[in-house]
Amino acid sequence: MELLHRRRNRSAWIYIAGASLGMLAGSAYAAPDISVRYVLLPPTEPAGNLTLSANGQYVSYRSNSPSVTNPAINIFIYDLVNNTRTQANLMPNGDLPAAATCDAPVMSADAHYVVFGCLASSMGTPVPSGGQSYYVYDRIRNKTEVIPATTSDTLNRQMNPAISADGHFIAYRSSNGSTSSLFVRNMVNKTTRTTTGQFLSAGSYNYINISTDGRFVSYDGRVKPESSYSDVWVHDVSKGTTEAINVTPAGLRGTKGANYPIMSADGNVVAFFSTDTALTSPPAPIVGGVFVRDRVAGKTEFVSGIAAAGFTNDHTLSANGRYVAFTGNPVQTSKNLYVYDRLTKVNRIIPGAIGGNRTVSAPRFSADGRYLVFLTSKSIAGQAPVRSIGIADLGVAAGLTVSADPLSLTEGGAAGTYSVVLAQVPNADVTVTISPDKQLSVARTKLVFTPDNWNVPQVVSVQALQDGVAEGKHNGVITHTVTSTDIDYTVVKPSSVTVAINDAVVPTVVLPGATWNQSELPVSGTAAPGANVLLTATNRSTGWLTSVSVLADAQGNWSRTLSGLSDGVIEIDAQADGIHSAVQSITVALLPPPPISLPPAQQ
Repeated sequence: MELLHRRRNRSAWIYIAGASLGMLAGSAYAAPDISVRYVLLPPTEPAGNLTLSANGQYVSYRSNSPSVTNPAINIFIYDLVNNTRTQANLMPNGDLPAAATCDAPVMSADAHYVVFGCLASSMGTPVPSGGQSYYVYDRIRNKTEVIPATTSDTLNRQMNPAISADGHFIAYRSSNGSTSSLFVRNMVNKTTRTTTGQFLSAGSYNYINISTDGRFVSYDGRVKPESSYSDVWVHDVSKGTTEAINVTPAGLRGTKGANYPIMSADGNVVAFFSTDTALTSPPAPIVGGVFVRDRVAGKTEFVSGIAAAGFTNDHTLSANGRYVAFTGNPVQTSKNLYVYDRLTKVNRIIPGAIGGNRTVSAPRFSADGRYLVFLTSKSIAGQAPVRSIGIADLGVAAGLTVSADPLSLTEGGAAGTYSVVLAQVPNADVTVTISPDKQLSVARTKLVFTPDNWNVPQVVSVQALQDGVAEGKHNGVITHTVTSTDIDYTVVKPSSVTVAINDAVVPTVVLPGATWNQSELPVSGTAAPGANVLLTATNRSTGWLTSVSVLADAQGNWSRTLSGLSDGVIEIDAQADGIHSAVQSITVALLPPPPISLPPAQQ
């Protein structure tokens, strides 16, 4: 699915056909082209509840089969690369259910697991209180297991569970009629923990999320079951605290409610919908829309202002917390599917996703925000609607790509290299400033990439400085800072390369004496343990030269016998990790060959 994305320059505030809508007056903006393709669904199977894998290859969804003789709601995983479909709601014994009633699938970012709810009777498992259970499908092993009930509370298959990016943790909630509880299951050690989460009475959308480490769970719920509004909360499983998300700039809980939270993988950023005008300053429009709360910064941003003239819904957030997608009406008669970049403050329109007789619902991002899937329904007079899964490729985000091979250097030794290249074509020059720490030095402190050479790797040569301090194995860090007039590259965060450094070990050469009278010379010495030692012997009198290598053992000792010597002064040098020994000399005066003894008859 990898594509080379071109960029087009247009003026700000002007609609870029099929690409973007600039939001910065007085500057030019260009973004990667957006490509969209569609996967047709069976016309008799309405779908819902999309989840996209981190690499954009797999999408899970719920599919209804309204057949009168065999009605069913099944869960599928679609491989967007190989165009294959796999049913996920297998019975634990491996069979396909005859007429399952399942709902609300959520897939782990690595596409290994899908968790969903079903009527237990249709899945062939023991029927708990309320008749519904949650199940986990392992795509790699093609097996399904039921999450065992830990209380007599009732589960609701339409109240979606949540799964961490790696499938390690699953969160879900239950109700006993008067109160609700929040559970976190560890899928590695197969234990379920009842949390102290508060305000869990069912909200409008009943949508929950769990962070990758299993610590934070977001959900919407009412302070009291009879309350008029739901609010959005984040529960810290580790600390046992519950935090309100739809709060005013003064930190007070809003008065008009909020719902449908979507949380970033680290648990820091939460997107939600509200009509509360008091959550930001200046106030958001009275029609409401999509807000994003940064919990660490303590700030809330209204992000769907482009659609302030009309209704906004179907929002989602990328796992890295950067991108927000939503549908909205910039004017009452027009509706679009938008992607908002929280760093550049730019909205982009997914081309052709909405228009004419095509509608969109349930958008979901890949983890980094590059891919966006959504459900579409295209109405045709006198025919069943044409339903599809749309896949938009928004292009690689601006950034640096550094060659991944680890660097290991020795103080004062030979240099190492790595390369840097841009991830996306810029529309202006991009300067990368290279700043090594005190442990390192670099041959170049600046790299300049242009729209013409952005994808040509530039090499950085780095050496570890010899400081005479015994530090053992330690690290040095090189920081890369990006500057450009291209708006996408102005928000690229500094990146770093960590270099493993060994203390300098100067190799030594030990000779058997000052003079030698044989053609083979035993040489020994020391170097860094495991180092490759290069020995060079030169006859200063005749110009003869030879080079051989030997590995130092675990204690740093090495030995080698040099052969082919002739009379003269021999100079010997050892080099290891680019560090030279002191040159040692020995005078060779070979013994004359013994006289030839002739038989008596020839004397």
